[in-house]
Amino acid sequence: MNLFFVTTPLQYICAKEAKMYYQTLGNILVVKVSNNESERVGSQQLIDLIDDSDWDEVIYIRRSLTIPFVINKIRKNYPVVDGFFVSDYVGWYASVFLKNLSFNRYIYIDDGVMTVFQYNSHIKNQLMEVKEKKLYNLWLRVNGLKSIKFVGGHGNVEIFTMFDIDSNIHTVNRNRFSILRGMMSHNIYDGSAPVAFIGDGGVSDATIPESEYMDALNELSANNKGIVYFPHRTESASLTEKVLSVNNLSYYTPSSPIEMEVIKKSLKFSKVLGFGSTALYTLSILDEALPVEFIKINAENYYTKRLAELKLHFERQFNSDAN
Repeated sequence: MNLFFVTTPLQYICAKEAKMYYQTLGNILVVKVSNNESERVGSQQLIDLIDDSDWDEVIYIRRSLTIPFVINKIRKNYPVVDGFFVSDYVGWYASVFLKNLSFNRYIYIDDGVMTVFQYNSHIKNQLMEVKEKKLYNLWLRVNGLKSIKFVGGHGNVEIFTMFDIDSNIHTVNRNRFSILRGMMSHNIYDGSAPVAFIGDGGVSDATIPESEYMDALNELSANNKGIVYFPHRTESASLTEKVLSVNNLSYYTPSSPIEMEVIKKSLKFSKVLGFGSTALYTLSILDEALPVEFIKINAENYYTKRLAELKLHFERQFNSDAN
């Protein structure tokens, strides 16, 4: 039996790709659905993507307190899990499953661009960090499970990723989105189509200053015939109001992740721009002819330094894949 644990739409897309790539048999999908209002859109997109017929069993976790019952049910029916597929190397929920299940293989699947950061900061050196939840730990022990104080530090991990990660420590297999590319019936790139701007979830004084964010949008508006703006699913109402005031901009609210939206609606773009969205990677894989551009931020802080790191990684990967 193979267990797949997902919490976001992209994780689910990557889980399906992993299931096909590894040709797994006996597949159980565990879905952690967030009840936070800020994640409502993403949770609904995740639920809408899931086709129960693709899995032997689908288990939804809507309340964290039910996690012990799910794990104990799995342990009772499957003393040893063949493959455990999960994102977020230092995630608390993932660590609860990892510590309380016996498994033969642990396969890390993408959680967007976090893969690049988590590989460099934790996976490569098998680092741990403290993430203790005392009340939850008490609840785990009451239900016969091991509690969690440290997350990460897993040595025996394979990586299934869209990113070009060079490692002589871990087995790395590339996710080329075979399922998504098999669904494509058109080319995304069209030189006469509008520019696509992928919104970012990190707009604040401590990350991407709103003033720089809006300056970038206004500059694009002045220099292009048309912009299709895709908001991040956590975008604030106040930012939306300002974005809507930009000239020459079409505000597109997708009903599904942008990768699925592009396929289902046969969307075309002359270029895709953003500050560091995972969609810059995924769309470039779906259509290698599509120009992709990372927008530079002048502000210097931890977040923008990571975006700069991401830009360099993309340029290296793009050049590598082209050769």
